[in-house]
Amino acid sequence: MSATFARDKKRGYQNFCDKITIRPFPRWPPILSGAAVGFALRARVPVFFHGFRNKFQKKISEKTVHAIYKVAQAENSPDSVAMSSAVLSPKQQVRDEIRARMRRVTIALRAQWSAAAADLVLSLPEIQAAHHIFLFASMPSEIDTDGIFARLLEAGKKVAFPYMVPGSSRLQAIGADKLDDLRMNSHGVREPAPTLDRKVNPSFFQVIIMPGMAFDLHGHRVGRGMGYYDRFIQEDAPNAFRVGLFYSLQEHHTVPVKETDQNLDCAVTEKEIRRFHRQK
Repeated sequence: MSATFARDKKRGYQNFCDKITIRPFPRWPPILSGAAVGFALRARVPVFFHGFRNKFQKKISEKTVHAIYKVAQAENSPDSVAMSSAVLSPKQQVRDEIRARMRRVTIALRAQWSAAAADLVLSLPEIQAAHHIFLFASMPSEIDTDGIFARLLEAGKKVAFPYMVPGSSRLQAIGADKLDDLRMNSHGVREPAPTLDRKVNPSFFQVIIMPGMAFDLHGHRVGRGMGYYDRFIQEDAPNAFRVGLFYSLQEHHTVPVKETDQNLDCAVTEKEIRRFHRQK
């Protein structure tokens, strides 16, 4: 063991080891079996490997954990925190700030705020007059749109959801008549199956209700970073009325924007409807 390693051990290394969980090696190294990997991971090999295991485990425990310890020290230093903030883009800093706020939203609060936001968004004259509406299927961290979907159907509206085209950053509009039409994709987002008879021409939409990570007083919106909605609106539905659905805590004093970002016509939260003067 090196002198540096010994000093680190005396100065908090042992405390560090006590706080993390190191999964021990099995009594003998596992071998892979063709029958099933899960079963094979529990397989045993002859005892002559036992000495090799002890020597290898000691080497891994000492060198790897020491490296982890040094990285953890560096990541918690003021210089490291300042450097990580500098490396992050302005938009990503906004996303991280808003995510930290959204972690405080409990299940009960989400239900309460979602009901209030649904009443407000459905009161919009633009939605009441619309025949075709593009609605997002909410994720667990977002305002719940399931109730909005049901009430839109009851009002006789034609509703479509976004389908994320694999291998691209584009959306297609797919109609749906019930929540059972939605399935979870590999991104953890519910979407309908892209059947030909369900595809909707985006030019039909009078209103687009979209999610976002943040918005500001000028109608700027920050999404999750893939540009799906910006591209869809700009290229396929530029004339639709754009509604952002947010928690009020997602409002940010200033949202960084790019030339390709598409502004909102209004933002709806559990507290209010905020209208903007978008240049068309």
